[in-house]
Amino acid sequence: MRFKITITLVLACLWGPIFAQDSIRTDSTERDRYFLEIRTGVSGTKSVPFWMRTNQFGSTPPAGAYGSMILGYYHDYQSPNIRNKLDLSVRLEGRLNVGRNNEFQAIEANMGLRFNIFEFKLGRSRDIMGITDSVLSSGAFTMSGNARGIPKVEISIPKYWSVPFTNGWLSLKGNFNYGYMGRSEVYLAANRNGYAGTLSHQKSLYFKIGSPEKKWALSGGFNHQVQFGAEQKFTPNWGLSKGQTLLYVAIGKVHKGSKIGNHIGSIDQAIDYDFSKVHIQAYHQFFYEVGGLVHLNNLKDGLWGLSIQNKIASGKAGWRKLLVEVLTTKSQGGELDAKITPSGDEDYYNNYLYANGWTYQGENIGSNLLTSKKYLRTDLPQRDREYIVNNRVYALHLGIDGYIGDWNGIAKLTGTKNFGTYGTSPEGNSTGRVRTIYAPPYFPASYQFSGYLELNRYIKKYGVNVGGALALDKGQVLYDGFGAFLKVSKRL
Repeated sequence: MRFKITITLVLACLWGPIFAQDSIRTDSTERDRYFLEIRTGVSGTKSVPFWMRTNQFGSTPPAGAYGSMILGYYHDYQSPNIRNKLDLSVRLEGRLNVGRNNEFQAIEANMGLRFNIFEFKLGRSRDIMGITDSVLSSGAFTMSGNARGIPKVEISIPKYWSVPFTNGWLSLKGNFNYGYMGRSEVYLAANRNGYAGTLSHQKSLYFKIGSPEKKWALSGGFNHQVQFGAEQKFTPNWGLSKGQTLLYVAIGKVHKGSKIGNHIGSIDQAIDYDFSKVHIQAYHQFFYEVGGLVHLNNLKDGLWGLSIQNKIASGKAGWRKLLVEVLTTKSQGGELDAKITPSGDEDYYNNYLYANGWTYQGENIGSNLLTSKKYLRTDLPQRDREYIVNNRVYALHLGIDGYIGDWNGIAKLTGTKNFGTYGTSPEGNSTGRVRTIYAPPYFPASYQFSGYLELNRYIKKYGVNVGGALALDKGQVLYDGFGAFLKVSKRL
């Protein structure tokens, strides 16, 4: 008991007043759980393989040989069901890496209050936004779970709620929050940058049509994110109070000729069908940033997914879920024959004001298949004022969740064809009727493969989970690399 109390106190001191939320639960009926995991691994010295650092909510190892300790405390809601009673949840998780770079990572720090269908959350969380497979996906466009959560305050309806008088045929969920992204580098003028405290805003609304007794369901909705804060600091005679700025950001009202902040979002659709032996979900996401979707100019881009869940998995070996995804971001409404629009090409994740674009602490908030300067090979062309230097991508992604005997496994196989950005292409960037073409060299069509295999097993006699993983990068975009780790974990 003293050991458990010590863990809780240590975590509380490390995170101080930071809190966060997470929707991930386990089958355990215990409200208080303590978790310890030890890992040891190795990877190339230049970078960690793609699938060992992608969609991990910022829980990543250093390059080279390393050891890690992951420690967590979770206080769950009393019941996963809706209750007319105030309930509290707390989640804390941290990771200590020892290797070439020693680092402590605050992955989660969580407090949530729930009453009936509503939930109030404060702090850093593990979040995915948009309709995708939460385990096997290559990553949602706007928020994939790749970066650490942005500390925020949020009100939400986190689970689908049946709308009254619809006999269960219509349900909805959504959220509304503001967050703090820390100090961000911003572009002020040629050869001069500055820094400003940066905020975030997010809202979403999703609907589902289909009676629980039926085999099918249709779902869809939108999410909208804004990165803002520097405009107020560096724009002369801003003219809005802080409260007015928050309101303008939330409703998308124009101020001084444009909307405030860096806007990004997706419009999602899905269909589910429940067969006798499998459950199938097909989903799609439209992307938007600077206005291309309003003009139907980037409809070629999107994320398509097909998830097949095995309802009768049995025997000594088999599969539980299969996933196929196709991602296309090459168009962006910027082709030479594209419709001329005021905003030009979308230039996904980059921004004219925020130097690192749609990232948090240097990592992509959205899909990590779009490559940042941090990971791109240095011999490939890139522009100075682009942090996401490869955002025109074709990708095919396969995911498998299965088992062999007592071992559970996950495999991910991803192949991409990459084209850099419009700034590193002979077509050039476009804004309205103006097209800016830069001098060569241009980004050549480049291929990349990334693979991952993880196996885990629970040893009942000792009450521990053991496992390991292998990862491989091979291609022309990322540095070739191989990585592996072994792990052992236990509930305390």
